[in-house]
Amino acid sequence: MLHIKHEVVEPQQRHGLRRHWRWQLQEAAKVVCSALQGLQRLSWCHLSTLPLIALCCFVSGFVSALRDFCSVSLVTLALHSLSPMEVLKLGEKTDDQAFVVATLGTFDGVHLGHQEVLGRTVTEARRRNLPSVALTFSGHPAQVLRPESAPLLLTTIEDRLRLIAECGIDRTYLIEFDNEFSNRTAKAFLEDVLLGEVRAKALVFGPDLHFGYRREGNAEFLQGVGVDMALELVEVGEVREMPLVLESISSTAIRRALLGGDVSHAARMLGRSYSVEGEVIMGDQRGRTLGFPTANIPVARDRAWPSDGVYAGWFERPDGSSQPCAVNIGRRPTFHQHAEHSLLEAHLIDFDDDLYGELCKVSFAEFLRGERRFDGIDSLVSQLKEDVSVVRRVLHC
Repeated sequence: MLHIKHEVVEPQQRHGLRRHWRWQLQEAAKVVCSALQGLQRLSWCHLSTLPLIALCCFVSGFVSALRDFCSVSLVTLALHSLSPMEVLKLGEKTDDQAFVVATLGTFDGVHLGHQEVLGRTVTEARRRNLPSVALTFSGHPAQVLRPESAPLLLTTIEDRLRLIAECGIDRTYLIEFDNEFSNRTAKAFLEDVLLGEVRAKALVFGPDLHFGYRREGNAEFLQGVGVDMALELVEVGEVREMPLVLESISSTAIRRALLGGDVSHAARMLGRSYSVEGEVIMGDQRGRTLGFPTANIPVARDRAWPSDGVYAGWFERPDGSSQPCAVNIGRRPTFHQHAEHSLLEAHLIDFDDDLYGELCKVSFAEFLRGERRFDGIDSLVSQLKEDVSVVRRVLHC
């Protein structure tokens, strides 16, 4: 159970801002360059025969790049004026009794769709000169409603709060979702929590919002009762990775991308590289004997992992310093025939220091290859050397 009492979450403004700028501009540049390369391969004298769908793809690439650039500019302006976010458990009192502009959701991953909703909440609050408030759950509701099929989490509660704070939200209420809370009707939640305790003047919500007993609270429900309750409603549309992409960005789509090892796709939907963190523990030291020492990080069983394989990534230490690394996720079939669980091992490039006991974060930049069994040590070492070489090219280090 999470115990939080009137905590203040400090958004990581400068370090996070620089990374967000760099990542978004790199992704936008990739889209533009890809479109330009495609145009260069075309013969303009045959432009009249070019299928319409090709032109649409090129146009959508430029539009997506422009949207990403504008988005990061707005995020930058917002981050410069961020102040610490207040975190309360539902039921705790706050000294500020003003009306608020609120939003509600699990926000697992705080992906670009969530950021759009949270950012709109901040914008609507500033227009009204009111505080912006997010209501979220300390755990995923599915862990209570259907624990046998609950989704793996994209973020810890600590990371989720930090990412919400970086969107500019003034206050977040943490809801302890249990069986008693799950039986509360949507109308009771609106009256007792949103309008009563939280004092919402307006509610900002996305297209997949559901709340209350049997998920009866949705956009249609809100449109029916919002006017009667004097609650202003602001609906935010779906957010897609690119204009012609059919599927909207969602936590489910990100989990599916990770399951397929497509960390680049997951990063585009998140607006940042996917990462996991944990304390570096002692391994069997086999990597060191091979000339490739690794930092072993156990990942919580309820967290979403990329599929087994080798990835280029970044290893971040508690002091904020980052090292390029080759990351292996798997069961090490060369040495273990029947390992029960996958392990995460990161080989830090051009690094030799003691990391044991440090709480570190591994961010995944690109999938390199699947995990496979090698005939012997020599072939394994040869492949590890090639992996490191590829990581250097991918990460430009």
